[in-house]
Amino acid sequence: GTNSKLKVVIEDENSKFNINSIIYENGSTDEKALSSLKKLLDYLNINSDLALLLADWIDPDSEPRLPYSEDTAKDTFFWSVDELILVKGIDKDTFEKIIPYITVSEKWGRKININTAEIPVLVSLHKDMTETLAKRIVEYRENSPFEEWSQVQRVSGMKTIGQELAGTVQSKSTEFRITSTATVNEITRVIESIIDTSKTVFFWREG
Repeated sequence: GTNSKLKVVIEDENSKFNINSIIYENGSTDEKALSSLKKLLDYLNINSDLALLLADWIDPDSEPRLPYSEDTAKDTFFWSVDELILVKGIDKDTFEKIIPYITVSEKWGRKININTAEIPVLVSLHKDMTETLAKRIVEYRENSPFEEWSQVQRVSGMKTIGQELAGTVQSKSTEFRITSTATVNEITRVIESIIDTSKTVFFWREG
C-alpha cells in the first residue's frame, strides 16, 4: 500500500522583522530599521554586529562596515531567509535563534502586526521599548486584540511610544508563508510560497 502524508504550515509574515528593510531600494541605509535589527539581535543574545554584516551583504557598495564583511557579499537583497546561512558570521545556532523572528520581503514600508508579533520583535519596534512593555502588549491583546494599531497607546506605559509607532505597526496581517510537505513512500516534496492576501503570490519555491 501507499504510505502518504501531507503537512501544511501557515506562518504570519507580518509578525516578523523584514531584514531587507535595513537598506532602502536606492541602496542607502535605513538607520532606524538597522537600529531595530540590532535591538532584536541584542534581545536574542546575538552579537548586534551581525546587523552590520547583513547590511553589507545587501548594500550595493564595497565599503565594509566590519573587516571582511564585503568580501563575499551578495550586494543585493535577500531572496529567501535560507540565504542567511551563507553570510560569514552566521552559524547554525545563530540561524536557528533568529529564524522565527525574521522574514524577507521586497515590500518597503511593510508594517508589523501588533496583534501577532512575539516579544523579541515587539522589543525591536522602538528604542524605548522594554521587555516589560512588550509583555504588557501581549497580555493586553490576549484579552482584547487591537482593532486599530493606535489602540496600543491604551497599554500602560505605551502612550508616547505608541504614538511614535505610526507607520511601523498595523492590526492585521496580509502576508503569509505556506509550507506544504507531501511524503509518498520514501519521496518528500516541499512547496513553499508567500502569499500577499491584498494582492497575489510573490514568492514560490518547490523542492
